[in-house]
Amino acid sequence: MLSVLWVLPALITVAVALSMRLEATKYPDAATAQRWKNRLWPALFVGISVSLVIYAVLVRIEEDVTAFPNTITEPAPGIGHTLAVRYPQMIRFDAPEINPLTLTIWFERQAGATPLTLTIELSSSSLRFIEPNSAGMSAEPRLTLTVDSRSLPQQVRMQPLASDGDERMIVDVTLRDATGRETLTKPLIIARETRTAFYWRVVKNRFFGDAGLALAVASAVLGIGWQLLNEGRQTRVGQQRERIRELYDVFERDLLEWALASQTLKQEAAKDWETQACYELHDVLKNQERQLKNVATQTRVKRLLHDGAEYYRAGDFQRCTTVLDLVIQVYASVYPELNDLPRHLPDARTADRQQTEAILHICGVLLHRFQTDAHELAAAALDALASQPDDHEAKKSLLQFISSPSNEPGAIELNKLALNDPRVRRRLTDRLPWTFVWPPIPVTPGAVTRTESVTAWLDANGLEIHPFDVHELQVHQPFLASVTLPEAQRTAIIQSQPLIVVGHRFDCHIAAVALSEELRRFYKPLPPSEQPMLVLVRLSDQNATGRNETLNSVVREAGTAWLRLIAEQPGVLLWLPDDEQALLAEWLVWVSGSSQALRQRLRRAGLKSGVQEQIILRRLDDLLTGIDTGAPHPEMFLNWLAIRPPGVNHMRLIVIHTGDTRAMSVADALSAVQDARVTWTLFTSPARGRTFAETHGVALEWSEDELLELLNVAVRSAGKSGKRLTSLMELDDLALNEEQFLLDTLKRARGSFERALAICQDALVHHLTRRPDQNDPKYLFLNENDFIVALLRN
Repeated sequence: MLSVLWVLPALITVAVALSMRLEATKYPDAATAQRWKNRLWPALFVGISVSLVIYAVLVRIEEDVTAFPNTITEPAPGIGHTLAVRYPQMIRFDAPEINPLTLTIWFERQAGATPLTLTIELSSSSLRFIEPNSAGMSAEPRLTLTVDSRSLPQQVRMQPLASDGDERMIVDVTLRDATGRETLTKPLIIARETRTAFYWRVVKNRFFGDAGLALAVASAVLGIGWQLLNEGRQTRVGQQRERIRELYDVFERDLLEWALASQTLKQEAAKDWETQACYELHDVLKNQERQLKNVATQTRVKRLLHDGAEYYRAGDFQRCTTVLDLVIQVYASVYPELNDLPRHLPDARTADRQQTEAILHICGVLLHRFQTDAHELAAAALDALASQPDDHEAKKSLLQFISSPSNEPGAIELNKLALNDPRVRRRLTDRLPWTFVWPPIPVTPGAVTRTESVTAWLDANGLEIHPFDVHELQVHQPFLASVTLPEAQRTAIIQSQPLIVVGHRFDCHIAAVALSEELRRFYKPLPPSEQPMLVLVRLSDQNATGRNETLNSVVREAGTAWLRLIAEQPGVLLWLPDDEQALLAEWLVWVSGSSQALRQRLRRAGLKSGVQEQIILRRLDDLLTGIDTGAPHPEMFLNWLAIRPPGVNHMRLIVIHTGDTRAMSVADALSAVQDARVTWTLFTSPARGRTFAETHGVALEWSEDELLELLNVAVRSAGKSGKRLTSLMELDDLALNEEQFLLDTLKRARGSFERALAICQDALVHHLTRRPDQNDPKYLFLNENDFIVALLRN
């Protein structure tokens, strides 16, 4: 029984430890598993302490249970022998009544003593003696033995009297010699103890006696240890709560730091945090994650993309990844495609083809959804890819993406960003040279007046515009795109710079537009450095009264051309150096009147609302902060005119002076801008007829064939039927050739298309006067009489 008690505490302690260890391995949740592991050591501590107490008690109980025999030796006086008796000191429970006790007697002879035969008398009032040879036969409580001192020990069995209730039994031992003389008397005391008395003594002496000290010490150690553990736990909970409270301040101050701190606390909580603190942390984070869905917080998260760009440039990919993860977490419910994005933006320095495609995909989706907020991050990634060596797999993949972008969301925006962002383009200058797109020449609408009779005639002939009206033709783009310069002056007008071209007002207008188209075709095969920036300037007597006024108008028109160019190609602004960007911003504000008016004019000129366009507007806002919007000094005009688009070295002005005076004053003002690498071609009306053209420039004259072709172009572009001028004629004299008749008639135009239109228009007016009836078979067609009358009027 005692052996089981020795093993049982150790088994219980080991079983509890193993069960707690198994519980820790059952849970997939790291926090729960760690809590079970934390409970293991206190459980072992308690189990070992209790086991030590039990073992201390068991040791003393075993001492009490073991029946240690007692041996007495008494020398017999005068005979040289010593009597030795072994007997039990204690009779426990009721076993002796069934199994007799044994008393062993022998003599120890002293050296030189003579062997003797002695007589031993045993007597007791509490025991019965059984003789050695009686085999259980009961005798009186007195027994006489004859023992030879040379013989082996003799055993005498004793059996307590059942009726004797004394706790002590006494056996008197008397030794007599051969003569019967009593030489020694010795009483043997045997204690007798019942089971109840034994248990009470063990409890009283062991648990409340010497073993009680061990129990008290173990209890004290257990109590102190438990207190220390509890205080340590409370201290840890307090420290952990303090760190949880810090999340509130970080959440309001910096969402990125909050995300990093929350990740750190989650990892620590999963390892060794207290259960109570883990629950509090879970509740706090759950509440703050709900707050991320608020509109104001979403805006803060979206702006983190700007910080992500700086972290990516600095190589802090942990923070960059945290920004990306936070953006996806907040906006995944709004933009489901974000769920498919990787949560890590690879390092461009070590990226292979697959990782480069992942970078481009992530940046494209972010740019598509967050536009200007994601611009810097996308630009940082593209810049990192473009800065790699030419043989690097990342740069090869980037160039392939630019040359043939995919149809994925954001791919087009990302491609435009790569082509136009100066930080990226400067890395790819050799691979992706600048391609200048010529902006269209603006057309100024004029006052269109048309009578009902003319409108009816045009409708009857299937014409949508009046092919003989200068006001309608000067805004009709299909006609303007088909106008050609006079062949005789074409080379001089294109190549001579500066140059004054003299002609009628409408002739100057269409010739200026034709020159712009000719220059487009002329410069297109040349390198960008040899292509000029074309600016069309219209001057009237009201804005060309003096040199400064003329220069002011030229600069204003050139600024307007820049405004249209930026609306068409926003990247042009970003490609300029910073100092030129600032000068251009001042110029555009001066042209528009205010920064708000500049925004409105850019939108009216065609500026879209894409990512790149928003970047332009933000850049202009930065450049215009604190700018002086007052009147500029005339010297500033030259600084502004010296600004060029990337790759363009000079500017060419196409000036249309619609006034009838001060042509030389205009030419004098234009000569002042040549120091800024600005050349010009001035189209003006003659102040003194042909003498001015012959002296200072070129007279604008088309041949009769060219005038007829221009008229055919006007008629053909006026409708969808592709008619010519002869399609609107039917001569009464069948002997006349219609084209030859028209060539002869156009001689009276003296090389002016404006005069040719006037002849045709007067012919139409005369025709409609003579034949107003639409049912007249000849209503649709002009005849020779109409043109003859028109010539008489002109």
